[in-house]
Amino acid sequence: MTLNEYLNQTDPQRDVEVILNETEYKKGTTVQIGEVALTLIEIPAISEMYGIKRSYIQRNNEKRLYVPNLRTGLPLGVSVFYLP
Repeated sequence: MTLNEYLNQTDPQRDVEVILNETEYKKGTTVQIGEVALTLIEIPAISEMYGIKRSYIQRNNEKRLYVPNLRTGLPLGVSVFYLP
């Protein structure tokens, strides 16, 4: 599913896979913790639609993005978003 399809769902589906285009996300800071690299990923369309600025996390070079724990910033759970 594309980001546009995801944002315009009239009957939202659970557990979908949203593949982002390179123009739909911005990579931020990368932090190295031991052997794990965590990179912040911002998806501007999500922030614009819901009015919440939230970053997702890429772990090492994985395509799947994670939702951060709002207190620690560490990955808390998987999201529906994937990098290309």
